[in-house]
Amino acid sequence: MHGDNGIHSAVAHAPHHEPEIRLKAESERMAHPDYVPTRAVRARIVLVSGMRCIGGIHVRNPDGRISDVLNDERSFIPLTDVVLEGDSTSYDFLTVSKSQIAMIYEINHD
Repeated sequence: MHGDNGIHSAVAHAPHHEPEIRLKAESERMAHPDYVPTRAVRARIVLVSGMRCIGGIHVRNPDGRISDVLNDERSFIPLTDVVLEGDSTSYDFLTVSKSQIAMIYEINHD
Protein backbone atom coordinates (compact mmCIF):
# COMPACT_ATOMS: atom_id res chain seq x y z
CA MET A 1 0.00 0.00 0.00
CA HIS A 2 1.32 3.44 -0.90
CA GLY A 3 -0.07 5.63 1.88
CA ASP A 4 -2.46 8.51 1.29
CA ASN A 5 -1.41 9.45 -2.24
CA GLY A 6 -4.46 8.02 -4.02
CA ILE A 7 -2.83 4.74 -5.08
CA HIS A 8 -3.47 1.48 -3.31
CA SER A 9 -1.63 -1.74 -4.08
CA ALA A 10 -3.72 -4.79 -3.44
CA VAL A 11 -1.42 -7.36 -4.99
CA ALA A 12 2.16 -7.07 -6.17
CA HIS A 13 3.40 -9.91 -8.31
CA ALA A 14 0.49 -12.28 -7.79
CA PRO A 15 1.51 -15.93 -8.13
CA HIS A 16 0.98 -17.41 -11.55
CA HIS A 17 -1.20 -20.49 -11.56
CA GLU A 18 -0.93 -23.52 -13.77
CA PRO A 19 -2.39 -22.87 -17.28
CA GLU A 20 -5.22 -25.39 -16.87
CA ILE A 21 -6.31 -23.78 -13.56
CA ARG A 22 -6.31 -20.32 -15.20
CA LEU A 23 -8.35 -21.58 -18.17
CA LYS A 24 -10.92 -23.20 -15.87
CA ALA A 25 -11.24 -20.01 -13.78
CA GLU A 26 -11.58 -17.90 -16.94
CA SER A 27 -14.34 -20.10 -18.38
CA GLU A 28 -16.21 -20.07 -15.05
CA ARG A 29 -15.93 -16.28 -14.88
CA MET A 30 -17.20 -15.90 -18.47
CA ALA A 31 -20.19 -18.14 -17.69
CA HIS A 32 -21.28 -15.93 -14.78
CA PRO A 33 -24.52 -13.99 -15.58
CA ASP A 34 -22.91 -10.66 -14.57
CA TYR A 35 -19.85 -11.14 -16.79
CA VAL A 36 -19.05 -8.18 -19.06
CA PRO A 37 -16.26 -8.58 -21.63
CA THR A 38 -13.56 -5.93 -21.25
CA ARG A 39 -10.28 -4.93 -22.82
CA ALA A 40 -7.34 -3.19 -21.20
CA VAL A 41 -6.48 0.30 -22.44
CA ARG A 42 -2.98 1.49 -21.51
CA ALA A 43 -3.09 4.90 -19.91
CA ARG A 44 -0.84 7.36 -18.10
CA ILE A 45 -2.35 8.77 -14.93
CA VAL A 46 -1.06 11.86 -13.13
CA LEU A 47 -2.32 12.39 -9.60
CA VAL A 48 -2.81 15.71 -7.83
CA SER A 49 0.22 14.79 -5.68
CA GLY A 50 2.34 14.69 -8.85
CA MET A 51 2.76 10.91 -8.74
CA ARG A 52 2.54 9.29 -12.18
CA CYS A 53 1.77 5.76 -13.24
CA ILE A 54 1.06 3.75 -16.37
CA GLY A 55 -1.40 0.89 -16.28
CA GLY A 56 -4.27 -0.93 -17.94
CA ILE A 57 -7.76 0.47 -17.43
CA HIS A 58 -10.39 -2.12 -18.28
CA VAL A 59 -13.21 -0.77 -20.43
CA ARG A 60 -16.18 -2.58 -21.95
CA ASN A 61 -15.29 -4.43 -25.11
CA PRO A 62 -15.36 -3.44 -27.96
CA ASP A 63 -16.27 0.26 -27.73
CA GLY A 64 -15.74 1.25 -24.08
CA ARG A 65 -13.86 4.44 -23.26
CA ILE A 66 -11.77 5.65 -20.34
CA SER A 67 -14.36 8.39 -19.80
CA ASP A 68 -16.98 5.69 -19.18
CA VAL A 69 -14.86 4.34 -16.31
CA LEU A 70 -14.25 7.85 -14.93
CA ASN A 71 -18.00 8.56 -14.94
CA ASP A 72 -19.23 5.30 -13.40
CA GLU A 73 -20.32 5.05 -9.74
CA ARG A 74 -17.06 3.59 -8.37
CA SER A 75 -14.75 5.81 -6.26
CA PHE A 76 -11.62 3.94 -7.37
CA ILE A 77 -10.31 2.82 -10.75
CA PRO A 78 -8.73 -0.63 -10.83
CA LEU A 79 -5.52 -0.82 -12.88
CA THR A 80 -3.57 -3.85 -14.04
CA ASP A 81 0.08 -4.28 -15.06
CA VAL A 82 1.05 -1.00 -13.41
CA VAL A 83 4.37 0.81 -13.29
CA LEU A 84 4.83 3.76 -10.95
CA GLU A 85 7.22 6.47 -12.10
CA GLY A 86 10.42 6.25 -10.04
CA ASP A 87 9.60 2.75 -8.73
CA SER A 88 11.32 -0.28 -10.23
CA THR A 89 8.54 -2.60 -9.04
CA SER A 90 5.72 -3.51 -11.40
CA TYR A 91 2.33 -4.21 -9.87
CA ASP A 92 -0.25 -6.71 -11.14
CA PHE A 93 -3.09 -4.69 -9.60
CA LEU A 94 -3.52 -1.22 -8.10
CA THR A 95 -6.48 1.02 -7.45
CA VAL A 96 -6.47 4.78 -7.94
CA SER A 97 -8.87 7.15 -6.21
CA LYS A 98 -10.79 9.10 -8.85
CA SER A 99 -10.75 12.18 -6.60
CA GLN A 100 -6.94 12.20 -6.77
CA ILE A 101 -6.64 12.17 -10.58
CA ALA A 102 -5.33 15.40 -12.09
CA MET A 103 -4.90 14.06 -15.65
CA ILE A 104 -5.36 10.80 -17.50
CA TYR A 105 -4.73 9.92 -21.13
CA GLU A 106 -4.60 6.87 -23.33
CA ILE A 107 -1.25 5.66 -24.58
CA ASN A 108 -1.53 4.56 -28.20
CA HIS A 109 0.78 1.84 -29.40
CA ASP A 110 0.51 2.35 -33.17
